Amino acid sequence: MDLRGFGDSGTTDGSYDVATSAEGMHCLVEHFGTGAVYVLCQDLSGGPGFRFADTHPADVLSFSAVEASHRGDHQCQIQAAK
Repeated sequence: MDLRGFGDSGTTDGSYDVATSAEGMHCLVEHFGTGAVYVLCQDLSGGPGFRFADTHPADVLSFSAVEASHRGDHQCQIQAAK
């Protein structure tokens, strides 16, 4: 999935912030009805990826971040699966 306005994604009215992008990821998972998904975020997608994994842990089967970080505007509490 491209972040809004990047790659093959078009631009839309509305916010492009981390929280909105993470919610968009959740809506996409719900739309496809696949259950938990593998999440890989790289570089700029780190913020939305971390936020998505933290706010929707049931949607995440595994999480990998490559050269990514989050801005710190949201306290992440990501827990490893048991």
